Amino acid sequence: MNEKIKIFVVDDHPIVFEGLKSIFSDEADIEICGFSDNIEEAHSGIGQSQPHLLLSDINFKGLNVGIEFISQTQKRFPHLKIVAISMLEEEIYADRAARAGAMGYVMKSELTGKIISAVREVMKGQVFFSPVVLSKMIGTLQKRSGNPGELWQSLSNREIQVFELIADGAATKEIAEKLQLSSKTIDTYKNRLRLKLNLKNNAALTKYAIQQFKSGKLSNKARQ
Repeated sequence: MNEKIKIFVVDDHPIVFEGLKSIFSDEADIEICGFSDNIEEAHSGIGQSQPHLLLSDINFKGLNVGIEFISQTQKRFPHLKIVAISMLEEEIYADRAARAGAMGYVMKSELTGKIISAVREVMKGQVFFSPVVLSKMIGTLQKRSGNPGELWQSLSNREIQVFELIADGAATKEIAEKLQLSSKTIDTYKNRLRLKLNLKNNAALTKYAIQQFKSGKLSNKARQ
């Protein structure tokens, strides 16, 4: 490619944007063409700047709405390459990001060395995930029968948001407000979670969610 690789960044922490600018400043063939700190305005910025690649966080204001944003972006801009960047565990969230349309996943703690490699590989049409995660993804594709022990494969993106908020101690009304849904809808999600996880009641669901959170299975959400 003769022209520069144009990158658009979506992250609600400006310090991440500044860090990425510094990382790419020495790369003659890469430039950051735009930045948005909220997903509501990001599509407008992407449409105006016409980037080749999107770097997007998946956790905004403590909620994992970035997966849905990646999915929406991939549908709206099908030729745009997407790499997810996140503080959240790759082993849990990379597969979800990939299914939403991301071609790579880089932990923010590893941005300095890996992000340039990720951009170059993805622009060549390759995927960029850690060997461990790639192996798990292949295994999942080979046996999508749904092992009941694989919690993260059984939950939808919205269900995992509700599950994390339950683990954080939020009541139904509070979850509804945070996700901008009705309390009735949240009750429906709770019922689905109980059925999928084979739990008898909401008390058992709350206890199990907290156990998963304490074990490190769930993200430690940023509180603002």
